[in-house]
Amino acid sequence: MSTPTCSLTGKFYQVGDKKYCEADQEVGLDLCSVCGDYLRTGSVLVGGSSYHAHCFACSECDQPILDKFFTTEDGRWLCEEDYRMTKPRCGVCNIPVMDRMLTAMGRKFHPACFTCSVCQAVLDGKPFLAEGDVVHCKDCYARYKAAQCYRCGEAIVSTVGKRMTLITCDDKQYHYKCYSCKGCGKNLNGQQVFIDGDQVACADCKLQQQNKE
Repeated sequence: MSTPTCSLTGKFYQVGDKKYCEADQEVGLDLCSVCGDYLRTGSVLVGGSSYHAHCFACSECDQPILDKFFTTEDGRWLCEEDYRMTKPRCGVCNIPVMDRMLTAMGRKFHPACFTCSVCQAVLDGKPFLAEGDVVHCKDCYARYKAAQCYRCGEAIVSTVGKRMTLITCDDKQYHYKCYSCKGCGKNLNGQQVFIDGDQVACADCKLQQQNKE
C-alpha cells in the first residue's frame, strides 16, 4: 500500500532531488555533528561532517573558526593563532617556526634568522662555528676569533671533515704542519724542541748552531 502524499501548493523546500512542504522542511536537513540540531541556515562541511558555523570552534580558545584551521593528531581543531602556539619558537626572534625549520646547537631557528653575529650572513646550509650562543661564519671566526699561526700568520680553524690541530709552544701557536724546525724544516710534533730567537728548532740544528758559535 502506498504512503499518501500531499500536493505542494504553497512554499516548499528542495534538498537534493527531494521536495518538502513547509511543515516538514526539517526532515531533509542535516544535523550538526556537534550539537545535533538541524542545520536550518548555513553550515560548515569538514571531513564529510556538517556543523553550525558557531559550533565549528577552536578546541583551545573555543572561538568559532572563521578562516584557516588545523587538525591535530588527536582529531582536535585549532585556529591559526592557537596552532602557531604549538610550534617551536625560533631561538633568535622567539616567533613560532611555522614552515621550514633549522636545528642547530640544540635549538630551532627560522633559516633566515640563523646568521653570523658579526657580518649577519645567513648561515643556512653553510659551515659555522659557535662559542656558547654566539655564532660566526667561517670567515669571521678566522678573522676575529681563531688563533693565528705564528709561523704562517693564517687562522687555525678546523673545517668539515678536516680537524685542525693547534700546537702551543713558548706562548706561540702553530698549525701542525707549521710546527717545524726553522733550520731543516723537520716537523717537531712530539720531538725535543729548542727556542732559537723567536723560532723553534730541532736538537740537531740547535747543536750545529752552537758548534759554529
